[in-house]
Amino acid sequence: MGIAATTAATLATLTACSTDGQPASDDPASSSSAAAASVDVAALDTGPYPTEPRPEFGRATDDQIVQVEGQRMAQFIVVPFEVDRDITDMKNPTSAIASRNNLTMILGEGTPEVPANDDLLYGFTTSASTPAANIRQGTSRGLNTVVLRYMTPQAATAAAQQLAEQVAANGDDTVTTLPGLPGTHVIRDEGT
Repeated sequence: MGIAATTAATLATLTACSTDGQPASDDPASSSSAAAASVDVAALDTGPYPTEPRPEFGRATDDQIVQVEGQRMAQFIVVPFEVDRDITDMKNPTSAIASRNNLTMILGEGTPEVPANDDLLYGFTTSASTPAANIRQGTSRGLNTVVLRYMTPQAATAAAQQLAEQVAANGDDTVTTLPGLPGTHVIRDEGT
């Protein structure tokens, strides 16, 4: 009985809410002066801006979809200056990855040929470094972020391992992991 009375009181309170202490009317004709106000349409000059919707851009073709999806992936990538605020000098490549052939420019020789890349769909890469003045000071740093999408999680796992091994072999480096993240592959290039 107490719950029913509380519910009825709550509903009565909710339906009687208003903004100025007076109950609001459900009748639109008797509402505030806003209903009586008129708009001078001639005064609404939009200038050279269009007021009608434009036709849709169209649909991506099979040839374009890889580029579109690669660019869409870019929305979710941490950009280099978010990792290190001094890494602001954007470098090439910063682009969508449309095929395994793009990997040579990004990761080096032999990377397109790793077996797991048979299942590569597309990807995105961005690259930046500290400004040239840092090179002279001996504090140069760079970051190249590559995100690749594969057909299956298993192919992605295999590709991460195979690509890391190939990149490390190209530079006579070793592959390691990040502390506490055993599934990562890190190649650190100390430079010459």
